[in-house]
Formats: sequence, structure tokens, C-alpha cells
Amino acid sequence: MDNEQYKKQFLAEAREYLQVLNNALLDFEQDTSSEETLAEMFRAAHSLKGMSSTMGYEQLSKLTHRLENYFDQLRNGSLKMDSSLSDLFFEALDLLEELLMKVDNPQETEALTAKLLQRFAAWDQAQGQEIKSSSTSEHPSEYLSVPDGEWILEIKLRQGVQMKSVRAFMVMQKVNQIAELVATIPSRKAIDDERFDREFSLILAGEFSHEELIKTVEGISEIEKATIRPYHDSASEETEGASAQKNGAGSKGEGTRLAAAERYQESTVRVETTKLDNLVNLIGELVINRNRLLELARGKLGDELDEVLEQQDRYISALQEEVMELRTVPVKEIFNRFPRIIRDFNRSQEEKEIRLKMVGEETELDREIMYELAEPLVHLIRNACDHGLESKSRRTELGKEPVGSIKLEARREGSNVVISVADDGRGLDPEQIAQTALQKGLIELPELEKMNDTEKLNLIFCRGFSTAEKITDISGRGVGMDVVKQKIEQLRGKVEIESKINQGTVFRLYVPLTLAIIKAQLVKAHSQVYAIPLESIKENIYLEDYNIKEIRQGRVLTLRYELIPLLDLGRALGYQSSATKKSGPAVIVEGGGRKAALVVDQLLEQQEIVIKSFNSTLLKCREFSGATIMGDGRISPIIDVIGILQ
Repeated sequence: MDNEQYKKQFLAEAREYLQVLNNALLDFEQDTSSEETLAEMFRAAHSLKGMSSTMGYEQLSKLTHRLENYFDQLRNGSLKMDSSLSDLFFEALDLLEELLMKVDNPQETEALTAKLLQRFAAWDQAQGQEIKSSSTSEHPSEYLSVPDGEWILEIKLRQGVQMKSVRAFMVMQKVNQIAELVATIPSRKAIDDERFDREFSLILAGEFSHEELIKTVEGISEIEKATIRPYHDSASEETEGASAQKNGAGSKGEGTRLAAAERYQESTVRVETTKLDNLVNLIGELVINRNRLLELARGKLGDELDEVLEQQDRYISALQEEVMELRTVPVKEIFNRFPRIIRDFNRSQEEKEIRLKMVGEETELDREIMYELAEPLVHLIRNACDHGLESKSRRTELGKEPVGSIKLEARREGSNVVISVADDGRGLDPEQIAQTALQKGLIELPELEKMNDTEKLNLIFCRGFSTAEKITDISGRGVGMDVVKQKIEQLRGKVEIESKINQGTVFRLYVPLTLAIIKAQLVKAHSQVYAIPLESIKENIYLEDYNIKEIRQGRVLTLRYELIPLLDLGRALGYQSSATKKSGPAVIVEGGGRKAALVVDQLLEQQEIVIKSFNSTLLKCREFSGATIMGDGRISPIIDVIGILQ
């Protein structure tokens, strides 16, 4: 593993520790008596410090070491938490995030690190505190001269440690500065490949201090224990293993050690996202070829070959499902950042106080889609804080709770995930929005007069639209509402607004579960084959004249005491139909809170399809979410159920 790979693994793990610190510190602010939360903070800071130190990132190491010392003082009761110290802690976490982004250019952040450490020192002086370094194990001072002998250093890693090879590399790097590293048990290749459990050994020679060596090794992150003893050259399996590695050959001893190590497996593994994306693309092409093969072979092969094809079809489907599962991650990975945003807002605004509630954090979503949602969600949350919610005094006048509420929720709905941002604030006035759009020249009066309230609310997505009187630190920066909509539509999603004056506003983001492969019902309308996502379909039916009624709004289907609007798919897509159908197949679909029966000419088979995205010009076609390549090579559009029902 080269240095670049070590850096990638370090950055991935460091950001996980940083998120742990953010979440734990938010919890600790609410309950400073929680020993468990404090212990979690200390462990995260300690691990991050050790990792940074061994990777040679000095500023990261200095800052995390300072945090570790504070957390240690809080643990032993010699330091008390207050709001000023908490603010400094969060500033330190923000700076750590910046340091991680600029590990290759530390000079850009050196002054910032020094300034923050000075502020910590000023806080210490003001509080009369003397922050001491966290304690380490003490060992007897003993200087041993072993020019002619050899020693074995046995290292045990902590339970559940990740990146074992990185830890071992760090140990070897440090040890080699103190003593002469002669050999490893198991082999160096086995260590690099992580084919060992929690223990490995280093064979050493030369003159060195045992005390210095042990203290150095135990100071490395995730090291549970280090011991040193004389290494006697014997015929034992362990000795043979070390000798073989020293001479660059395999051995019985190495095989014995590795056999035990290979029985141990990590429960998780890190995979580079590019490799995962390549795998998904290859599976997509395999699905296309599978469909093509089934189309060509249909009815032309014998029973035995048909059976083989069916079996291959099942295997490819199972493989596709497993690969798609690898792409999905819980939305809590982006939800976790919002409690910090709300906390910072509450600290900066005396006239407002906000409570955040999160629901459905375990809802899973395609990794690529989820990370693209982060920026629009941050903007919606900041807008709700700054413009949506009233001051405490104003809320009291309106008979509301003084504390405003924002609810962030994720849920599955058919083939989509719906993420909503709801507040109980002042709401949006469609007439005010319409007048603002008119004044800014974003719409003409004749067009405005034809609009309903929903269409007027949607004017806030026009480029250049804003009703804010001033720009603040919370909102009015970064992306605007027009870019929020653009970003969601690029993901083949939709944005909906629901608002009531003095009651609140809800923004709903509808995004597909995946951008790659879905199951679909194929239908034919006006000689064209279309694909309808299976998860948007409630059922397929056959229309009869007796269960179709005419009402003022149009034709409806009566099904189990429910009236469902009938929508001719061909007409909805712009085709001219000679007569109104009184019977035939239909697909009942649901999405965006609406339901309809799509009347089609023919129901075809259900099939797994690979989604091919439209270019920027075709993205404006609300009726389609993309297209797919059929088994016969033809292109079939994919119906966007939410878009066509709107």
C-alpha cells in the first residue's frame, strides 16, 4: 500500500471521527453529566490525534491533542464545561474539517491553527486552568545494550480496529527510528494484506531504550499493548517463521500464524467509489445484453437451453440487486450535519430559538443522489431558520410556542424517496410572491392572471427571485431556490411546496431510489413502447364500460368504492386519438400524492431496465425521467409518474 492509499484511508476514517465528535459534543451540551458521551469524545480525539501524528500532519495532531487534553480534564472533574469553551470546541471541529481538506497545503491553515490555539490558551488563563497532557503508561527506565542479541516486540491492536495494515505500518515506521527492524511475524506482505488478527511481532536488533520504544509504540492510535522480550533463535515454529521472513522466504511458522489470521474477517470493507461505479456500469451493460439475449432466443431454442437462460436470468437479477444494495446508504449521513446548523443558529440569534426534529434517518438512498442532496437541503434548512420562522415575541403574539420547529423527514414512496423540510413559521403568501415576480420582470401580467396559488408559489424557483430584505450569515448565500430546483431536476426529481400563512411551509423533494437500474412495466401506446417504474404501480386492470363514469372533471374509474381519474397515456404525451376508449388495459399509478389510471393500448412484460439519463435539453420534459435500451435495440422512454400526474 503506497502513501497515497494510506492518505485516502486516513481521510476517510478521520472524517468519521470528526462526525462522531460533532454529534457527541452536541449531545454533551445537552447533558454534561453523561460520562459515556464524554468517553466517546475522548476516544475519538485520541484516535484522531494518533492517526494525524503518525501520518505527519502536525497541525491536525496539535489541535486534536489539545482537545484530547480538555476532554481528559472534563473526565477527571478538574474542568467544568461552559458555553464559551463549547464554542471553542466547535470552532476547533470546523478548523479540523478545513485542515483535512488541505492536508497537502498545511501552510494555508497554519496561521488559523496558531490563532485558535492562542484563544484556547487565553481561555485557560482566564479560567485559571492548567491543561496537562493526558497520561500515558509508565515503564521502568532501563537502558539495554544488545549489540549482539535480538529482541521481539509484540504488539496487540485494540478490538474492532480498522485499517490494521496502516496501524502496523505506523508502528514499523516509528520503531525503525529507534531500533533496527530485522523481521516481521507474519510476513510483511501478510501484514500489508491485513492477513492477521489483532497481534503481530517485530524482530529487533541494535542498541535502544526499552522505555522509549514502548512509550513510542503505545502512543500510536489503536494500540492496546506492546511488550518486549528476548528473542531466542530456536527451532520453534515462530522462530522459523521470523527467520524465513528475514531471509525473504515462506515457512511453516509463518503458515501457522497466517492460518489463524486468515480465519478472521472484518465485518466491513472500504471500497473506492470509482470502483463501485464501474461495477454498477458493468452490471447495467450485462442487464442490457441479458434482455437482448432473451429477446433473440424467445421460442427459438430447446427446453434445455431455455432453462439455462432462465437460470442465468435469475443469477444476473440477484447480482444486480446485491450491487444496487452496495450503492445505497442511510440518509442520516447528511441528516447528521443539521443539528450543528441549528445549534449555531440558536447561539447567534437571541430573538429566535429553533428545535429540530429528524424522522426516517435510516431511509436508504443511492449514494450519488444522497450527496447531491446535501447542498439543496442545507439551503432549505437555512431559509427556514432565517425567513420561515418568526421571532419568539412574534410567535407569542400569534399564540404559538416561542420555540420554532423544523421537521426534516425522509420516507419511501413507490420508486422515490421523499425528503421534506417543514417549519411551523409564517408561511408563504402566493400573492406577495406573485407581486414580487411581477416587479422583478420575471413574469408578465396576462400570464400571472391565469395562475393558481400553487403556480404562484412555484415562482420562487425563478432565477433572480428573492423576498428577503437582507442577506444574513444563515441564508442568502450559496445556492438560490432556482438552483435548488435545478439540482433536484438533474437527479430526475421534483420539488413541491405546500404552505399556509401563519401555519408554516413544507418543501418536498422527490428523488428516485437509484440512478442506475429499476424494475419496470412495459406498455405500448400509439405504437411506442414505454417503461413505467414498477414501484409507482398499484395494479394493472382491464377497463370495462360499466366501471367508467363521466363526471364534471372528466372520466373516472370506479374501483372498490374509489373514484380514480382516467388518463389516456397517448393523449397525455401529445398523440391525437380518434375515439375515446371504453375498454382495454390500464395501469393504476400513484405518485406525489396523486393517483390515476393510465389507459394504454397493450400491457407487455415486466423487465429490469437500465436508466439512461437525458441531456440538459430533454431534462425539461416532465413526462419522462430518462430512457432505456430494449432487448431489440430500440429506445423506450421511461414515464415519470409524478411529472405526468402533475
